[in-house]
Amino acid sequence: MATQNNFNITELFYNACKAYPNRFAIIEEDNAITFRQFEQDIKKTIVYLQKKGINKGDRILVFVGMGIDLYRIVLAIFSIGAVAVFVDEWVSVKRLSMCCKIAKCRAIIAPLSYRFVGLFIGEMRKIPLFLSHKKQIEPTPEFNLTPTVETDSALITFTTGSTGIPKAADRSHGFLKAQFDALNPLIKGQTSMTILPIVLLLNLGLGVTSVIAKFKSSKPKSFNAEKVLAQINRHKVDSIIASPYYLLQLAKVASAKTTLKRIISGGAPIFASDAENISTAFSNSNFVVVYGSTEAEPISHCNANEVVANKASFGLLTGKPVETVALKIIAPKNLSQTTEKELSEIALPNGQIGEIIVSGNAVNKTYIDNPKAVAANKIKTEKTVWHKTGDSGYLDQNGQLFLTGRVEQIIHYKGKTYYPFVVENNLKGVEGVIAGTLLFVNGKLILALSITSNFNEKSLIDFAYDEIKYFNALPFDPRHHSKIDYQKLTELLT
Repeated sequence: MATQNNFNITELFYNACKAYPNRFAIIEEDNAITFRQFEQDIKKTIVYLQKKGINKGDRILVFVGMGIDLYRIVLAIFSIGAVAVFVDEWVSVKRLSMCCKIAKCRAIIAPLSYRFVGLFIGEMRKIPLFLSHKKQIEPTPEFNLTPTVETDSALITFTTGSTGIPKAADRSHGFLKAQFDALNPLIKGQTSMTILPIVLLLNLGLGVTSVIAKFKSSKPKSFNAEKVLAQINRHKVDSIIASPYYLLQLAKVASAKTTLKRIISGGAPIFASDAENISTAFSNSNFVVVYGSTEAEPISHCNANEVVANKASFGLLTGKPVETVALKIIAPKNLSQTTEKELSEIALPNGQIGEIIVSGNAVNKTYIDNPKAVAANKIKTEKTVWHKTGDSGYLDQNGQLFLTGRVEQIIHYKGKTYYPFVVENNLKGVEGVIAGTLLFVNGKLILALSITSNFNEKSLIDFAYDEIKYFNALPFDPRHHSKIDYQKLTELLT
């Protein structure tokens, strides 16, 4: 059996501390901390955790908002080989209980108010230790970090979803390093604003200063674009990484004087018209679109200008798959185990639409204590584990990847097939349509639309539907506010 070398993902951060000790690591509102000071605070947090009995492999549920404290705590947890566990702030009490049951945490680290909330949640009451999110203790001269290897767990996150058993993605130190290596070429500049929390860890490993946008991430509508743009210019932010919704809000108030030189869209697919609006607003910035998921990030990327140029194409362009990922298109099927030879035989040729599957070092291979989810979302071969993205799409003759929507939302009706992203992209081009999609509900094709006053139904002559339903606003996913929440929308239509 091959031996593994010691490795901890925080090595990247500590190297950045040596290289840029006086550079700001994180700027949060009126607070700023240098890499040198941040390293010292992390070591004090490590000592506090160790004094409380936290050891390698212990799982800690982290309930701290995005800010300096959060990343201090996370890097301290990683440093001692413990595991940081995250649950979305907006989950229901029932789902939070299920997540706690799966994670089997030894401790929770959070503000005191969460201790009170935990009294009413049985699975949280079972967590043995409640730790302060502010406490730090000076390290002793003989201070040492706990050795870890690439396969040791570092981070557990739960994928978005409100039904079934929660899927807990287990990310090891090696997985995070592979993700770091794959995303590294995309990160440019010295000062970055990221609204995608995992990317801020990447910034810390690169020695890039991170500016945290001033808004409550669990409430996307609290995002004040004018105030955030003022932050960007005040701190001379030269790159931003965010989901399409936030970029579109910034585009509405953008000025020619912005300091942004690079924009990266991630977390959700982007439609050509939205990419065009953002590109126009930030005409002096290089705009890159990244496609990926919780389990595999990145999968592909391209320049936004290419997305706009392919506006009339069937599906949404996401570029060529990155070199670190193997990608195939297969017909959607219940397949959990096969051979590489058989998988290659069932792979669809370029031009044919199917489910996108990926494998590689930066692709999650399992879920914790959820064999049903593993069987449904993974394909094991003699060489590796492939992840079924749940997205439909195809590769064109040049090897460019196009998305056509979620597999489960594809509609087969009266001998025709309707792909959600294709319909949604086309609806974006209809005057007066803010957002819209096509669903099959109670045996009918339903066009669900949110519109403005200048909309005319006659403009839908090229769309297939049995009925139109209008909404003041369509429901969107709570994490990125950029993807239509089909489940909620279906419930509203039934």
